Amino acid sequence: MTAAGIASLFIVGDYLHSAEAIGCLGNAVDPWIDKGIAWLDKNYDRIGTAPMRCMGIERIGAASGYKYFASHDWYVGLAQRLLIALGDDGSFNCTNYPGANHLDATCFGLLFLARGRAPVMMNKLDYHIPRRREWSRSRRTGTKRPRDVANLTAFAGRQAETFLQWQIVNFKASPEDLHDAPVLYLSGNIELKPTADDAK
Repeated sequence: MTAAGIASLFIVGDYLHSAEAIGCLGNAVDPWIDKGIAWLDKNYDRIGTAPMRCMGIERIGAASGYKYFASHDWYVGLAQRLLIALGDDGSFNCTNYPGANHLDATCFGLLFLARGRAPVMMNKLDYHIPRRREWSRSRRTGTKRPRDVANLTAFAGRQAETFLQWQIVNFKASPEDLHDAPVLYLSGNIELKPTADDAK
């Protein structure tokens, strides 16, 4: 339920507060999303293999741009778990979840696998500097305009008639993660000064 609630907050926020970014004055942050993400980071290992839960995580990842939860690549890790749970008949197992059936579980599992691997249009660099909040106004919501790339990606996807994703990366990202998208976007109001370790 937490995953569904966080994803819903992102979606509702985009509908209710999208006009707030027009003046480029910064978006309002949502402390409830921050609390939900913090809980998810802390309890990530409890997700298990339920396709319904995996789909909830995918919805958060697509809405937020987060490639990692609790330092885990959510798509790679959950896809591996799902495929291990795949039955001989091609259905996903849901025996540990009362009220669910194999048809529901298989539909959610296929949705997760299909949408989770959608093309990444753009990476957004998180260059958060400790004790300075210019990049991030709240814990993991992005820049003072946290929905800028989300809105651009949604618009581009509608124009191209396909589902596109975006993601937040930082200086610890591997070259493979940076190569997920052809564009690396930087936004903020302070000079970017990577350390020698960051530049490696």
